[in-house]
Amino acid sequence: DYYLAWTGKGDALYEIGKFRDAASAYDLALKLRPDERRAAVKKGDALNEIGKYEAAAAAYSAAIALDGGDPYPVTRQADALAGLGAHIPAVELYRQAIEMQPEFHAAWRGEGLALLALNKPEEAVESLDRAAALKPDDALTWAGIGDALSRLGKLEDAVGAYMRSAAVRSEYTPAW
Repeated sequence: DYYLAWTGKGDALYEIGKFRDAASAYDLALKLRPDERRAAVKKGDALNEIGKYEAAAAAYSAAIALDGGDPYPVTRQADALAGLGAHIPAVELYRQAIEMQPEFHAAWRGEGLALLALNKPEEAVESLDRAAALKPDDALTWAGIGDALSRLGKLEDAVGAYMRSAAVRSEYTPAW
């Protein structure tokens, strides 16, 4: 099937950072085989990378319709909605993903960051702490914890979280 060739091309383009071209290749794969869930997810990933959040959310929605039991496309759809500033529906989707797989780090992190965007730092810390327990080497999680603690006025603890973020990934500038 030629859809595999287009999916493979999309994968290669994605790996070298040509996200727009990758999305086009995945789109061609989906035209040949509309039930190809992986191509729909990867198309969403490529579109997310170039800030096409509405189109990414639609691609993830198509993937979820094909297999609603996988927390990855649900979490990524939530990421796309968060990118659009739709944090309340994003939190709902993150929670769905957590129900599907309670140990899914990305869903906990996404929920925490969305709660932080909704100015709910106490809840954000709870979710981000869970994410950090699941994946202690994630700089973005630690930076989010730092932001939430800072908003709560726990500045010494915030500095510790930012230092942890920088220690995990020293080039991660939001920690500074």
